[in-house]
Amino acid sequence: MDSVAITPNNYLPKYNNDTQQYEDQYIFNFSNGIQCPCSSTVFYKRCNWSSHIRTQRHSRWLTSMNTTNYYEECLELRKTVRNQQELLTRKENEINQLRNFIQHLLESQQNTYSTTEPQIDQSYSYNLVNLMD
Repeated sequence: MDSVAITPNNYLPKYNNDTQQYEDQYIFNFSNGIQCPCSSTVFYKRCNWSSHIRTQRHSRWLTSMNTTNYYEECLELRKTVRNQQELLTRKENEINQLRNFIQHLLESQQNTYSTTEPQIDQSYSYNLVNLMD
């Protein structure tokens, strides 16, 4: 039987609408561990987590969360996704047009071969069948 790996929860600070900044939030459940994005360490005890959120590394990370304008970044990413979707649609249309053109060329090539094949005289084929009897 395969064992299921339990991954730690990723920490996300809460956003305070009044101050419009991210703040550390109280964590209730450490059973699976908590991993802060500012480090690769997984915390399983509240005392270790409390020590971590007082470090300079964590404070700098939280400050960077507050100085980065995620709304503008989100708008830019949406614009990029929209442009990529439009580009994909354009390319799909081009591919479909080329497929249709190739299909048309193949069909016209087959029609050309079928009209240029020598026609067999029916009476000649009838005579050949009679000879075989």
